[in-house]
Amino acid sequence: MPIVHVNLAAGLRGGERQTLLLMAALADRGWQQRLVTRPDAALANALTPADRLTLSVREASDVFAAARESKDATLVHAHDGRAVYAAALAGWRYRRPYVITRRVMNPIRRRWTARYAYRNAAAVVAISSAVANEIRRFDPALEPQRIPSAYQPEPLVTGAHEALRARWQGKFVVGNVAALENDSKGQLTLIRVARELRDVHVVLVGSGRDEAMLREAASDLDNVEFAGQVDDVDAYLRAFDLFAFPSLREGFGSTLLDAMRLGLAVVAKRTGGIVDIVDDDVTGYLVNRDDDEGFVAAVRLLQRNATKREKFGAAARKRVEQFSPAIMGDAYDALYRHILKWPENSRDRIA
Repeated sequence: MPIVHVNLAAGLRGGERQTLLLMAALADRGWQQRLVTRPDAALANALTPADRLTLSVREASDVFAAARESKDATLVHAHDGRAVYAAALAGWRYRRPYVITRRVMNPIRRRWTARYAYRNAAAVVAISSAVANEIRRFDPALEPQRIPSAYQPEPLVTGAHEALRARWQGKFVVGNVAALENDSKGQLTLIRVARELRDVHVVLVGSGRDEAMLREAASDLDNVEFAGQVDDVDAYLRAFDLFAFPSLREGFGSTLLDAMRLGLAVVAKRTGGIVDIVDDDVTGYLVNRDDDEGFVAAVRLLQRNATKREKFGAAARKRVEQFSPAIMGDAYDALYRHILKWPENSRDRIA
C-alpha cells in the first residue's frame, strides 16, 4: 500500500515544489507513493517522466474525493491547507494514519474541524521554528516536529545568465524572486532601495496580484526591472550581485536556499523562518521587519564591499548543505517508519 501525498493547491509555489522534492527523495528510498491533486493543478504537470515512473497520480476535485483516493494508503501526508481535512477524513473514515506538514505562518483557524484534524494526526511537522510557534499558539497541546524545506537540485547551466550579465553590464544588480504580493513579500522595500540608491539596478522576478501597484510605484524609476514569471530562475540568480528578500511574513523562504546555493550574499528581514536560514553577519544581513532604512543601508554596505559579499557568499554555500533534499528525505523516512513501527532495514516492506 502506498504513501499517499495530498496537495490540493492550484498553483506551483514553494510548497508544491517541496512536495515534488520530497516524493523524489522518498522514491530513492524505495517508498511506493501516490500523489492526489486537483484536476487542474500545476503540480501534476510539473512531474517529470522519471517522477511518473515512481508514483501514481490520482485526481480529486474536493477533500471528500481526496479522502477516497487515500483509503488504501499506508499513510497519508497532507501538504497544504485543504489537504489537512482530506487526510483527517481518511483517518476518521478509513483509519489511516496521517501526517500534516504546515508550511505557512498564517494563524490556523480556531474551529473544531481544524482542532480535530491537528490533534488526531500521527505527526504534525513545521518547516521552521516560526511555523512551529504558530502551531503551538493554535493548540498548546501540540508539539510539532521540525523538518526544514530543501533547496532545489542545481539544474544544468544553460548559459542564459551570460546574456543577462551582458545586458546589465556595469550595473550592480540586486535581485528578488518571489510572488509579487507586497503584504507578505514586501517588494515596496525594494522600490525604496531603487529610489534611494540610483546606481543600483533592482530586478523583480515573479508575478502576482500586486504587480500593477508595484509598477506604478516604480513608474518614475529607470533602475527597476520587472522580469515577470520566468522558467530559468537559476539564470537570474547566477546573474545577480546580491539577493534581497524583504519578506514581512515567511514560513521558511526556500528561494533563499537557491540563492545561497549559488554563493549569493543576502539582505533579508528578520521575520518568520528566514532566521532559520540566514545567519546575520555570516551569510548576509538581517534587518528588523519595519526598518526599511536599515535595509537600504545594508544593501549599500554590500554594494561597496565586494570582499564582504564574497565572504558571505562562501559561507552561504556551506550553510545550504544543511538543507539538502537528501536530509529532508531521511527525516521523513525516519518519521514514517516511526509512525508505522517499521525498522530501519525493512526495505522489503515498502516496495
